[in-house]
Amino acid sequence: MSDALENLFQLPYPFPREASPPAAPYSYSNGFYALGKHPSEVVIGWDWKTQTNVNVDTMIEIGTYANVTMVKTPQHTESTDYVSRAITAHQYGKGKCFWIRHCTSSEKLGDRCSATVDATGTFSGFCFRSSTGSLECGSLSEVRDKYGTNQLFLDQPSAGRHSNTQYACPHKAPVVTNGEHDVNRLLIAGCMVSSDGNYSAMADVHVPQLCATPQDYKKGCLFPRATNYDISAVQSDVCYYNVRGCTNSLAVNYNVEAYEDDASCIIAAKGCTLRSQYFGVATDTPSYDSSFVGVPLRSVGQVPYPSGATQLSTALNYDAGANVLEGCILTVEGCMESTALNYDSYANVNTNTWCIPIKRGCMMPPTGYAAVGYDPAVSNTIVNGATFARVHTRDGLAVNFDPTATVDSGCITEREGCMDSNARNYDPSATKAGTCWPAVTGCLHPGALNFGCASKFKNVSVGPFESFIKNFAPCTVNGIVTEASSHVSSQCVWQFAPPPPPPSSVPGNAILRIQASFSASENVEDFTAAAQAALCANYNGAIVSLNPTGCRVRVTAGSSEVTVDTRVGSSSDQEAGVSSLRSSLASLDSSSSVLGVNVLTTPEVTATFELPEDEAWPIIVGATIGGVFGLLLIVLLICYMKKRRQRLKVEA
Repeated sequence: MSDALENLFQLPYPFPREASPPAAPYSYSNGFYALGKHPSEVVIGWDWKTQTNVNVDTMIEIGTYANVTMVKTPQHTESTDYVSRAITAHQYGKGKCFWIRHCTSSEKLGDRCSATVDATGTFSGFCFRSSTGSLECGSLSEVRDKYGTNQLFLDQPSAGRHSNTQYACPHKAPVVTNGEHDVNRLLIAGCMVSSDGNYSAMADVHVPQLCATPQDYKKGCLFPRATNYDISAVQSDVCYYNVRGCTNSLAVNYNVEAYEDDASCIIAAKGCTLRSQYFGVATDTPSYDSSFVGVPLRSVGQVPYPSGATQLSTALNYDAGANVLEGCILTVEGCMESTALNYDSYANVNTNTWCIPIKRGCMMPPTGYAAVGYDPAVSNTIVNGATFARVHTRDGLAVNFDPTATVDSGCITEREGCMDSNARNYDPSATKAGTCWPAVTGCLHPGALNFGCASKFKNVSVGPFESFIKNFAPCTVNGIVTEASSHVSSQCVWQFAPPPPPPSSVPGNAILRIQASFSASENVEDFTAAAQAALCANYNGAIVSLNPTGCRVRVTAGSSEVTVDTRVGSSSDQEAGVSSLRSSLASLDSSSSVLGVNVLTTPEVTATFELPEDEAWPIIVGATIGGVFGLLLIVLLICYMKKRRQRLKVEA
């Protein structure tokens, strides 16, 4: 159907009307995609009726009738030769094209053109593309049907008459010289109802949408090769051809256009037509039969299915005889045991998805399983730009990690600390045994010479008597106290004191004794006569080989400061006894075990002697007496020896 005859698209050209054409590929763009209503912004012509550009995808709606909307679309230079194609289908007409002149190089396809022809008058038309590709100026002067009948004059240039309305010559018409030339044309669409306001006398084909009041008119098949061709029809209807195929509408291969049944009908059989996953797949296909299933267990992850496509069904009810898909029950792989951890209520197949039993336990790993960034040995350091997490070793991850647990529950985090409730540093929140500090009295003043020690000084053995040079090194390691845990100020030593002059010799009638002084956790009132007797028995038992006698106990307040001594027969026994006791009482645990009391400070074992007439406690040979207090003690001892002869002894 020719749009040119409707004077809508006068053979539009492939670029907008400009002084000069743009560079190839002759595409016009305003810089915006789909501006307005057009996905394409390529302008290919000019609409003389609406005075607007025509885009390559322009569609102009004609009208709607019987739920069918008719539209017009433009032709452009690259369009196929529709006239030649229409001739093969017997859907064409004839006409005459009046040549006016050659179009100039400045004129474009579709431009109006005019000239004086043979001095008979001025004629107007449109630039059109000829069969040779040249641009010619001409107009359609008459139309006839394909048989050459029903002639209708549009213009009569031979008689010198020219119509006010011009029509373009057909696209690719063989017209390049002066005169009227016979041409083939497309059929003209229009309203063929003579009583309608839009009636067109030129129309070859009736289009209801072009009528003022749309209606059908002589409807039938217009194509001569169809089996139901209607030679009198002017409105297109359904055509049937000699097509062989299945004519049974109930068959799955029913061909609605088939005219002759060829016995190829396949009767519908409803059922599930979904085959297994790898059906029809070549075995040499990469990753063939390589499906996986995820197992929710620690360090397991994906597990491959056993080889074999039969285990990977798509539907449970596949029907090999079905050819119409209906009623498939899709395969849902999963654990179907309701008490399992990974139970899937939608699952209907458990081919290779193992059910995981519920086992509650701590799923947090211990510190030893942590990444290197958690390692306390390198904490506060930076490796590869990452700072490690832990800044000390007391707190860590779980201490009750259960590698077989599947449900996390009851994790106890690691906290290192003293778990002995009797210790000074007992930590009730500790879950991992750490260093405990026993309840040991001593000096905890940082300014004291024996800071951190459980005794006033550390003995230095020089034979049966003590040297007056004492070891006052603090009992600490890297500033951490190693012995005492409870402060008693009387046990602190603040400065060195000159020792009193020792006697030139021990008198021959001196009574030799071995003395030990220490602190105990028991109260003073706990040291009854029976308790003192037991203490003496234990004390003498530590040196039983020397036959000690006359054990005495003195207890004073201040965490029960205890002094116990016993008598030996000779200086050699005294020396051996001092050495033996220092070995037996070298630690708090051994001292407590030997003496039968809870010893808080390491006992200080010394060799002492006293004169038979002395009423006081013995002189401590080798003891360090500080400053003026030492001299005063010597004066007091001399006064006691002169004025009192009665000896004060507590014998057990």
